[in-house]
Amino acid sequence: DEIIAQKNKDGGYGLQSRYASDVETTAQVAWALWAGNYSIADALPKALLFITNSIPADGAMRYTANSNPSYYLINFTAQYLYPFKTLTIAGDGGVQVSIQSKINSLLSYLNSQYDTVGERLLGSENVIDESLTASTWKIYQVNLDKAASLNKNILSTQAADGSFDQAVKSTLSAVRALAQGDLVLTDLASVGSLVNRSQANFSVTIKNRGYEPVATSTFYIFADNYNTSLMFKLPVGTVIQ
Repeated sequence: DEIIAQKNKDGGYGLQSRYASDVETTAQVAWALWAGNYSIADALPKALLFITNSIPADGAMRYTANSNPSYYLINFTAQYLYPFKTLTIAGDGGVQVSIQSKINSLLSYLNSQYDTVGERLLGSENVIDESLTASTWKIYQVNLDKAASLNKNILSTQAADGSFDQAVKSTLSAVRALAQGDLVLTDLASVGSLVNRSQANFSVTIKNRGYEPVATSTFYIFADNYNTSLMFKLPVGTVIQ
């Protein structure tokens, strides 16, 4: 209730009470409302509408009208909108606004700024720009080859002390972009009796020793180093943390 009470007339939220609404604060409030399942039918749609109204058709979001497009703001917005990508909200005059269409504008702009020759973002100023963009592409499962190239660039800038840009924020952003899952099959046990030339069931234990949850993976079955051509995939909706 305390947060909702600070809502501005435009449906957005400022850093403090009576501050002008901004996209970053409003996106964080939207996430809090969604995670807490609070005021979903009222305050949340208005917050999302403020955010979507702040996204231009070309996806080039800026902090001020005269400033350059901000990779940080674009990626921040795209990542915070991910849980709401399937929603359509009522805009001004009752016009329906698809959140996915706004996300597409952001992703399209990021893609247009990728230099295929240099394999970098045009005008990128620091590790944060490229690491956030790589993370965004990974979240939406698009441009994964370009994300891999950005990650390669990021890794090449790591300092001897393990940091990136000699800054905590840059290092955290880089670590998030570089994180990968590492699935390990730790146990394979039969369920029931094993009968020669009969169907058998097995219980498989898989652990993730990496630093990122894994939702899609294919496991290939070998017998005495021979590829049996048998395989199985993680069930849809399964996430190994």
